Amino acid sequence: MALPAAAQETFPSKPITLVVPFAAGGGTDVIARLLAESVGQKLGQNVVVENRAGAGGIIANKAVIAAPADGHTILIGTAGTQAAGPAFNPNSGFNPLLDLAPVARLGSTPNLLVVHPEVPAKSIPELVALAKHKPKSLSFASSGQGTVSHLSALLFGTMAKIEMTHVPYRGAGPANNDLVAGQVQAMFDVPITLLPLVKAEKLRVLAVTTKSRFGALPDVPALREVGFPDYESELWIGIFAPRATPEAVVKRISAAFLEVLDQNEVGERMKQFGFERAAGDGKALHETLSSDHERWRRLMRETGVKPE
Repeated sequence: MALPAAAQETFPSKPITLVVPFAAGGGTDVIARLLAESVGQKLGQNVVVENRAGAGGIIANKAVIAAPADGHTILIGTAGTQAAGPAFNPNSGFNPLLDLAPVARLGSTPNLLVVHPEVPAKSIPELVALAKHKPKSLSFASSGQGTVSHLSALLFGTMAKIEMTHVPYRGAGPANNDLVAGQVQAMFDVPITLLPLVKAEKLRVLAVTTKSRFGALPDVPALREVGFPDYESELWIGIFAPRATPEAVVKRISAAFLEVLDQNEVGERMKQFGFERAAGDGKALHETLSSDHERWRRLMRETGVKPE
């Protein structure tokens, strides 16, 4: 019993590395940098952001899994890197439920289902009817195979019993560009990238993917309201540490992040990125991860879709 107490007393003894599984400048990276300085002040050490992009988060995950389990190397993961990706590709080389310790859930944002303005559908029933009338005539973009963007569309198509053509891109930016240009007709993606395009009337939003409506778009229905009562998909973010990190250290890191999230200026910035406060400790993050991972694994079994 002395180990956790001793670990807590000596932690942190040096700067903490917060590993981001994406390139600098993306939404997750911006949030990591927003939180790093304040969390560092809470813990009494600098928190240094390190970008380890590539392979859908596998590189970053493996780097943190291999790091010393002392709390000085942690990961900011998402529903995509920790749940959707590993469920889509079971040969990723790590198990998000076994190889990492969940530390804190930071927030969540819905996906928006948008279409190009020339698509003759102004509601979900109309979109489903259009897709059924002309199978595979509608193409949907995604930010890559196995991403939440991809699996959200796959789940929708499965529930609606429609066939759409998947066009994967290397990131949301190129996908959004082709969607606006009319090269593809539909997409599921997060508000931070889509809201400006919706407000500029370059895209039409038909629904949100969470259980309830999204605060920034109160007039847009959730898919659950328009014929899909069991539909749920969200992009959450959370903090993870190597599996053997002492519980006392995990709790201290968790407390620091949750305290920072309670700061008004941080909360407002998170809202600007489309994230609504859905914070929680390691147990809450584990429950979210477990539920999400099983949802996407079940979808993979039902559809038989595999990585190409």
